[in-house]
Amino acid sequence: MAWKPRLLRHGFWLVCAALVLTGCQEQEQVRHYLAPKESMPAPPSTRTLAVMVPREKDVWFFKLSAPAKEVAKHEADFDAVVRSVRFKDKQDAPLDFDVPPDWRRLSGSRLRYATLRLGPKGEGLEITITKLGPEAGEVRQNIDRWREQLSLPPLDDEAFHKLHNNIKVDGLPATRVDLQGIRREDVGAMKGHPPEERPKQEAFPFQYQTPDGWEAQPPLTKQGIHIPLAFRIRANGEEAEMTAMSLPGEGGGLEMNVNRWRRQVGLAPLAESEIRREARTLKVGNKEAVYVDLSGPGAGAPKRTLGVLLPYDRQTWFFTLKGPPDLVGKEQTHFEAFMTSLRMDGKSGAAHE
Repeated sequence: MAWKPRLLRHGFWLVCAALVLTGCQEQEQVRHYLAPKESMPAPPSTRTLAVMVPREKDVWFFKLSAPAKEVAKHEADFDAVVRSVRFKDKQDAPLDFDVPPDWRRLSGSRLRYATLRLGPKGEGLEITITKLGPEAGEVRQNIDRWREQLSLPPLDDEAFHKLHNNIKVDGLPATRVDLQGIRREDVGAMKGHPPEERPKQEAFPFQYQTPDGWEAQPPLTKQGIHIPLAFRIRANGEEAEMTAMSLPGEGGGLEMNVNRWRRQVGLAPLAESEIRREARTLKVGNKEAVYVDLSGPGAGAPKRTLGVLLPYDRQTWFFTLKGPPDLVGKEQTHFEAFMTSLRMDGKSGAAHE
């Protein structure tokens, strides 16, 4: 009879195992679900129509950039303006063109020859007509800059050759581009980054016009000095910075400031008399400003600085464009046009953007 308890013990554990197995079979299967992610709404597509016309020493730019739906409605107006262009050998009126119905022509400036606007400022469309110097004549570089602004890759050689000189304007070879994409700032917002807010205007004793491709930045503070006006310029993977700031009186004087810029690009300091011999003058309003162009090896890579010292109302304003030599060289015409667009009338902000 000694065998019965052992058999009972074995039977007990067999019953338990059977219950466990039965429970596993009857238990509901665990199912995994992938919850759909909340998708960000796609930003509106931007379309840019642009025409570049080299003529003698000048390069003319005609441009319309706006939401794609609006550009589609007024593409014919843009092309009509370009077709109507007639160049003339008059310094004060170097070209004529027709203004489409419902559009109005605004006064031009040194930077922008003319602006055609449809609708109210800030809400309507603008066709801009700009005249720049030969430094702005690199067609491919301009196209790639516009493409970068719309998050598009640079053109390959085959695509560029098909596009180059694809139309004529008043009998001259010209290049027309039609680009559509999403602006860089909208791409950042789509990826979850907060959209860049337009920097608030501070009080300046002048008005100005912002060159195409210059991105306004918030005010800066460097080495304890407040810099109220700043722009970023990006093209072909390079980046430059344009800033404006003021100091009381002479702000340390010509020699100290220019030699500071010289050290930043890796050049030795000069005496003030030597600086004045190398510098140019730039007419800004009714004032003469000192203008220097400095290139050097830099700390780790070549650098170039364009600097302007402008005395105004018991203070000195300092304007600089700093960055890689190639990019600064290509933006030199824009920088000089920006300077000569300044209106020293005590009013602040951008005159026409």
